[in-house]
Amino acid sequence: MIFGFYEVFQANMIIYGIILGLVAAFTQSLSYIFARKFSSGCTNSNVRLLIASHIIMAIVGAIALPFFWPAIEWEWNWIRPVILCAVYYLVGQGLMFVSLKSAEASKISPLLSIKVVMLAFLTWWLIGTPLNYLQWTGVGLCLIGAFVLNFGGGGISRRAIISVLGACLFYSLSDMNITIMVKTLEGHLSRWDAIFFGVCMTYILCGLICGPFMLVVKESKLSDLKGPAFGFAVTWMIAMVFLFATFSIVGTVYGNILQSMRGIISIRIGVVIARMGHHHIEAHMPRKIFIRRLIAGLIMTAAIVAFGYGDLSSH
Repeated sequence: MIFGFYEVFQANMIIYGIILGLVAAFTQSLSYIFARKFSSGCTNSNVRLLIASHIIMAIVGAIALPFFWPAIEWEWNWIRPVILCAVYYLVGQGLMFVSLKSAEASKISPLLSIKVVMLAFLTWWLIGTPLNYLQWTGVGLCLIGAFVLNFGGGGISRRAIISVLGACLFYSLSDMNITIMVKTLEGHLSRWDAIFFGVCMTYILCGLICGPFMLVVKESKLSDLKGPAFGFAVTWMIAMVFLFATFSIVGTVYGNILQSMRGIISIRIGVVIARMGHHHIEAHMPRKIFIRRLIAGLIMTAAIVAFGYGDLSSH
Protein backbone atom coordinates (compact mmCIF):
# COMPACT_ATOMS: atom_id res chain seq x y z
CA MET A 1 0.00 0.00 0.00
CA ILE A 2 2.78 2.42 0.93
CA PHE A 3 4.59 1.62 -2.30
CA GLY A 4 1.40 2.36 -4.23
CA PHE A 5 1.10 5.79 -2.62
CA TYR A 6 4.75 6.46 -3.42
CA GLU A 7 4.20 5.60 -7.09
CA VAL A 8 1.20 7.94 -7.28
CA PHE A 9 3.24 10.70 -5.62
CA GLN A 10 6.12 10.20 -8.06
CA ALA A 11 3.74 10.23 -11.04
CA ASN A 12 2.10 13.45 -9.86
CA MET A 13 5.49 15.11 -9.34
CA ILE A 14 6.55 14.11 -12.86
CA ILE A 15 3.34 15.60 -14.31
CA TYR A 16 3.97 18.76 -12.28
CA GLY A 17 7.50 18.92 -13.61
CA ILE A 18 6.31 18.38 -17.20
CA ILE A 19 3.88 21.29 -16.92
CA LEU A 20 6.56 23.59 -15.54
CA GLY A 21 9.01 22.45 -18.23
CA LEU A 22 6.57 23.18 -21.05
CA VAL A 23 5.82 26.64 -19.62
CA ALA A 24 9.58 27.28 -19.53
CA ALA A 25 9.89 26.12 -23.16
CA PHE A 26 7.08 28.43 -24.30
CA THR A 27 8.44 31.48 -22.51
CA GLN A 28 11.96 30.79 -23.77
CA SER A 29 10.63 30.55 -27.33
CA LEU A 30 9.15 34.01 -26.94
CA SER A 31 12.52 35.33 -25.81
CA TYR A 32 14.16 34.12 -29.03
CA ILE A 33 11.70 36.18 -31.06
CA PHE A 34 12.69 39.31 -29.13
CA ALA A 35 16.36 38.42 -29.73
CA ARG A 36 15.78 38.06 -33.46
CA LYS A 37 13.89 41.37 -33.55
CA PHE A 38 16.75 43.14 -31.76
CA SER A 39 19.31 41.59 -34.13
CA SER A 40 17.39 42.66 -37.23
CA GLY A 41 17.25 46.29 -36.16
CA CYS A 42 20.83 47.22 -35.28
CA THR A 43 24.51 46.55 -35.88
CA ASN A 44 26.81 44.64 -33.50
CA SER A 45 23.59 43.33 -32.04
CA ASN A 46 24.77 40.03 -30.52
CA VAL A 47 27.08 41.51 -27.89
CA ARG A 48 24.82 44.51 -27.32
CA LEU A 49 21.81 42.32 -26.56
CA LEU A 50 23.86 40.07 -24.31
CA ILE A 51 25.01 43.09 -22.29
CA ALA A 52 21.72 45.01 -22.22
CA SER A 53 19.48 42.05 -21.36
CA HIS A 54 21.68 40.92 -18.48
CA ILE A 55 21.90 44.41 -17.02
CA ILE A 56 18.10 44.44 -17.03
CA MET A 57 17.93 40.98 -15.44
CA ALA A 58 20.47 42.01 -12.79
CA ILE A 59 18.33 45.05 -11.91
CA VAL A 60 15.20 42.88 -11.70
CA GLY A 61 17.10 40.34 -9.59
CA ALA A 62 18.42 43.03 -7.24
CA ILE A 63 14.90 44.43 -6.75
CA ALA A 64 13.42 40.98 -6.11
CA LEU A 65 16.25 39.57 -3.99
CA PRO A 66 15.28 41.23 -0.66
CA PHE A 67 11.92 39.43 -0.82
CA PHE A 68 13.69 36.06 -1.04
CA TRP A 69 16.82 36.76 0.99
CA PRO A 70 17.14 33.74 3.26
CA ALA A 71 18.67 33.16 6.64
CA ILE A 72 21.54 31.23 5.10
CA GLU A 73 25.26 31.41 5.61
CA TRP A 74 27.62 32.28 2.78
CA GLU A 75 29.03 28.85 2.03
CA TRP A 76 31.21 27.74 -0.86
CA ASN A 77 29.01 24.68 -1.52
CA TRP A 78 26.25 26.89 -2.99
CA ILE A 79 28.35 29.91 -4.04
CA ARG A 80 30.54 27.77 -6.32
CA PRO A 81 27.67 26.42 -8.47
CA VAL A 82 26.21 29.95 -8.73
CA ILE A 83 29.50 31.22 -10.15
CA LEU A 84 29.95 28.26 -12.52
CA CYS A 85 26.31 28.43 -13.62
CA ALA A 86 26.66 32.12 -14.51
CA VAL A 87 30.00 31.83 -16.32
CA TYR A 88 29.10 28.75 -18.37
CA TYR A 89 25.71 30.24 -19.19
CA LEU A 90 27.17 33.53 -20.44
CA VAL A 91 29.59 31.73 -22.74
CA GLY A 92 26.73 29.60 -24.09
CA GLN A 93 24.48 32.63 -24.44
CA GLY A 94 27.11 34.50 -26.40
CA LEU A 95 27.44 31.58 -28.81
CA MET A 96 23.65 31.39 -29.05
CA PHE A 97 23.41 35.01 -30.16
CA VAL A 98 26.06 34.38 -32.80
CA SER A 99 23.92 31.58 -34.22
CA LEU A 100 20.75 33.69 -34.10
CA LYS A 101 22.53 36.33 -36.16
CA SER A 102 23.32 33.67 -38.78
CA ALA A 103 19.92 31.96 -39.00
CA GLU A 104 16.26 32.26 -38.04
CA ALA A 105 15.11 31.32 -34.54
CA SER A 106 12.91 28.50 -35.88
CA LYS A 107 16.01 26.83 -37.37
CA ILE A 108 18.35 27.44 -34.43
CA SER A 109 16.03 26.53 -31.58
CA PRO A 110 15.43 22.89 -32.67
CA LEU A 111 19.16 22.21 -32.87
CA LEU A 112 19.49 22.95 -29.17
CA SER A 113 17.89 19.54 -28.58
CA ILE A 114 21.35 18.09 -29.22
CA LYS A 115 22.15 19.40 -25.76
CA VAL A 116 20.07 16.56 -24.32
CA VAL A 117 22.51 13.97 -25.65
CA MET A 118 25.52 15.97 -24.46
CA LEU A 119 23.94 16.38 -21.04
CA ALA A 120 23.08 12.67 -20.73
CA PHE A 121 26.71 11.72 -21.37
CA LEU A 122 28.09 14.47 -19.13
CA THR A 123 25.76 13.44 -16.30
CA TRP A 124 26.87 9.84 -16.63
CA TRP A 125 30.56 10.69 -17.05
CA LEU A 126 31.02 13.48 -14.49
CA ILE A 127 28.37 12.67 -11.87
CA GLY A 128 27.95 8.93 -12.40
CA THR A 129 24.16 9.03 -12.72
CA PRO A 130 23.10 6.15 -15.01
CA LEU A 131 20.06 6.15 -17.31
CA ASN A 132 17.94 3.06 -17.96
CA TYR A 133 16.96 1.87 -21.45
CA LEU A 134 13.70 3.83 -21.52
CA GLN A 135 15.48 7.04 -20.57
CA TRP A 136 18.13 6.50 -23.25
CA THR A 137 15.30 5.82 -25.70
CA GLY A 138 13.84 9.20 -24.79
CA VAL A 139 17.23 10.86 -25.31
CA GLY A 140 17.60 9.16 -28.71
CA LEU A 141 14.09 10.13 -29.85
CA CYS A 142 14.77 13.72 -28.82
CA LEU A 143 17.89 13.77 -30.97
CA ILE A 144 16.04 12.27 -33.96
CA GLY A 145 13.30 14.85 -33.58
CA ALA A 146 15.88 17.64 -33.50
CA PHE A 147 17.42 16.56 -36.80
CA VAL A 148 14.02 16.13 -38.47
CA LEU A 149 13.13 19.65 -37.34
CA ASN A 150 16.33 21.18 -38.67
CA PHE A 151 16.73 19.43 -41.96
CA GLY A 152 13.07 19.87 -42.78
CA GLY A 153 13.47 23.60 -43.31
CA GLY A 154 16.35 24.46 -45.58
CA GLY A 155 20.07 24.79 -44.99
CA ILE A 156 21.93 26.33 -42.12
CA SER A 157 25.43 27.82 -42.22
CA ARG A 158 28.49 26.10 -40.77
CA ARG A 159 29.02 29.09 -38.48
CA ALA A 160 25.54 28.69 -37.02
CA ILE A 161 25.99 24.93 -36.49
CA ILE A 162 29.35 25.34 -34.73
CA SER A 163 27.95 28.14 -32.57
CA VAL A 164 24.95 26.03 -31.57
CA LEU A 165 27.10 23.01 -30.66
CA GLY A 166 29.32 25.22 -28.51
CA ALA A 167 26.25 26.74 -26.88
CA CYS A 168 24.91 23.23 -26.17
CA LEU A 169 28.09 22.24 -24.35
CA PHE A 170 28.26 25.32 -22.13
CA TYR A 171 24.51 25.32 -21.51
CA SER A 172 24.83 21.69 -20.38
CA LEU A 173 27.57 22.54 -17.89
CA SER A 174 25.51 25.47 -16.65
CA ASP A 175 22.39 23.31 -16.26
CA MET A 176 24.28 20.74 -14.22
CA ASN A 177 25.35 23.49 -11.83
CA ILE A 178 21.76 24.81 -11.65
CA THR A 179 20.62 21.44 -10.33
CA ILE A 180 23.52 21.27 -7.86
CA MET A 181 22.83 24.84 -6.68
CA VAL A 182 19.08 24.38 -6.16
CA LYS A 183 19.49 21.01 -4.44
CA THR A 184 22.10 22.53 -2.12
CA LEU A 185 19.90 25.53 -1.31
CA GLU A 186 16.93 23.22 -0.69
CA GLY A 187 18.89 21.90 2.28
CA HIS A 188 18.29 25.29 3.92
CA LEU A 189 15.18 26.70 2.17
CA SER A 190 11.85 25.66 0.71
CA ARG A 191 11.96 24.65 -2.96
CA TRP A 192 10.48 27.87 -4.38
CA ASP A 193 12.55 30.11 -2.08
CA ALA A 194 15.64 28.23 -3.26
CA ILE A 195 14.58 28.66 -6.90
CA PHE A 196 13.88 32.41 -6.69
CA PHE A 197 17.00 33.04 -4.63
CA GLY A 198 19.11 31.01 -7.09
CA VAL A 199 17.70 32.84 -10.13
CA CYS A 200 18.25 36.26 -8.54
CA MET A 201 21.82 35.50 -7.47
CA THR A 202 22.74 33.98 -10.83
CA TYR A 203 21.49 36.90 -12.92
CA ILE A 204 22.82 39.57 -10.58
CA LEU A 205 26.23 37.97 -11.08
CA CYS A 206 25.66 37.81 -14.85
CA GLY A 207 24.77 41.50 -14.87
CA LEU A 208 27.86 42.42 -12.86
CA ILE A 209 30.01 40.55 -15.37
CA CYS A 210 28.29 42.01 -18.45
CA GLY A 211 27.62 45.57 -17.23
CA PRO A 212 31.12 47.07 -17.60
CA PHE A 213 31.29 45.97 -21.22
CA MET A 214 28.60 48.52 -22.13
CA LEU A 215 31.28 51.18 -21.74
CA VAL A 216 33.65 49.60 -24.26
CA VAL A 217 31.55 47.69 -26.80
CA LYS A 218 31.10 49.61 -30.04
CA GLU A 219 27.68 51.30 -30.47
CA SER A 220 26.43 49.97 -27.13
CA LYS A 221 24.19 52.56 -25.46
CA LEU A 222 21.61 53.03 -22.71
CA SER A 223 18.74 52.98 -25.21
CA ASP A 224 19.57 49.28 -25.75
CA LEU A 225 17.95 48.64 -22.36
CA LYS A 226 14.46 49.19 -23.74
CA GLY A 227 12.36 47.66 -26.50
CA PRO A 228 13.29 44.14 -27.68
CA ALA A 229 16.12 43.82 -25.15
CA PHE A 230 13.68 44.47 -22.30
CA GLY A 231 11.23 41.96 -23.77
CA PHE A 232 13.99 39.38 -24.11
CA ALA A 233 15.20 39.94 -20.54
CA VAL A 234 11.76 39.62 -18.96
CA THR A 235 10.68 36.53 -20.93
CA TRP A 236 14.05 34.85 -20.43
CA MET A 237 14.10 35.44 -16.68
CA ILE A 238 10.55 34.12 -16.29
CA ALA A 239 11.55 31.06 -18.32
CA MET A 240 14.52 30.48 -16.03
CA VAL A 241 12.33 30.48 -12.91
CA PHE A 242 10.26 27.68 -14.41
CA LEU A 243 13.34 25.90 -15.74
CA PHE A 244 15.09 25.94 -12.34
CA ALA A 245 11.89 24.47 -10.87
CA THR A 246 11.74 21.79 -13.57
CA PHE A 247 15.34 20.71 -12.92
CA SER A 248 14.61 20.57 -9.21
CA ILE A 249 11.62 18.27 -9.70
CA VAL A 250 12.46 15.95 -12.62
CA GLY A 251 16.22 16.37 -12.99
CA THR A 252 18.49 18.02 -15.52
CA VAL A 253 18.27 15.52 -18.40
CA TYR A 254 14.48 15.14 -18.36
CA GLY A 255 14.13 18.89 -17.88
CA ASN A 256 16.12 19.40 -21.06
CA ILE A 257 13.96 16.94 -22.99
CA LEU A 258 10.95 19.01 -21.96
CA GLN A 259 12.83 22.18 -22.84
CA SER A 260 13.42 20.77 -26.34
CA MET A 261 9.74 21.31 -27.06
CA ARG A 262 10.65 24.97 -27.54
CA GLY A 263 11.63 23.92 -31.07
CA ILE A 264 8.03 23.02 -31.91
CA ILE A 265 6.77 26.07 -30.05
CA SER A 266 9.22 28.37 -31.85
CA ILE A 267 8.07 26.99 -35.20
CA ARG A 268 4.43 27.65 -34.40
CA ILE A 269 5.21 31.17 -33.17
CA GLY A 270 7.31 31.73 -36.31
CA VAL A 271 4.37 30.75 -38.53
CA VAL A 272 2.11 33.24 -36.75
CA ILE A 273 4.72 36.02 -37.05
CA ALA A 274 5.33 35.31 -40.75
CA ARG A 275 1.57 35.38 -41.46
CA MET A 276 1.41 38.78 -39.76
CA GLY A 277 3.89 40.03 -42.37
CA HIS A 278 6.98 40.35 -40.15
CA HIS A 279 9.27 38.54 -42.59
CA HIS A 280 12.34 40.40 -41.28
CA ILE A 281 11.94 38.29 -38.11
CA GLU A 282 10.71 34.98 -39.55
CA ALA A 283 10.49 33.89 -43.19
CA HIS A 284 7.35 32.23 -44.53
CA MET A 285 7.36 28.44 -44.06
CA PRO A 286 5.96 26.18 -46.85
CA ARG A 287 3.17 23.84 -45.79
CA LYS A 288 5.22 20.73 -46.61
CA ILE A 289 7.99 21.79 -44.25
CA PHE A 290 5.49 22.71 -41.55
CA ILE A 291 3.93 19.21 -41.70
CA ARG A 292 7.35 17.57 -41.55
CA ARG A 293 8.21 19.57 -38.47
CA LEU A 294 4.93 18.61 -36.82
CA ILE A 295 5.93 14.97 -37.31
CA ALA A 296 9.16 15.79 -35.53
CA GLY A 297 7.03 17.21 -32.72
CA LEU A 298 5.31 13.83 -32.32
CA ILE A 299 8.73 12.19 -32.07
CA MET A 300 9.73 14.61 -29.33
CA THR A 301 6.45 13.98 -27.52
CA ALA A 302 7.28 10.27 -27.61
CA ALA A 303 10.67 11.14 -26.13
CA ILE A 304 8.97 12.89 -23.20
CA VAL A 305 6.71 9.90 -22.57
CA ALA A 306 9.55 7.36 -22.84
CA PHE A 307 11.80 9.23 -20.44
CA GLY A 308 8.90 9.77 -18.03
CA TYR A 309 8.13 6.06 -17.86
CA GLY A 310 11.82 5.34 -17.49
CA ASP A 311 12.01 7.82 -14.62
CA LEU A 312 9.11 6.12 -12.86
CA SER A 313 10.57 2.64 -13.33
CA SER A 314 13.93 3.75 -11.93
CA HIS A 315 12.20 4.60 -8.65
